[in-house]
Amino acid sequence: MPYFFSVLLSISLYCIAYAVHSFRHRYAAQGVCAVTLALLPLGCGVLLLFS
Repeated sequence: MPYFFSVLLSISLYCIAYAVHSFRHRYAAQGVCAVTLALLPLGCGVLLLFS
């Protein structure tokens, strides 16, 4: 199970880094998509923790 959470966290961190990169280069739509993709694995991980 800890391996699963580390995979989710790494996906989220990658998406956040991509979002920062997108906003810096004025690609707002891509940044918003990346933030959404970053929040999905984090949300799934939190739900699994508390279920």
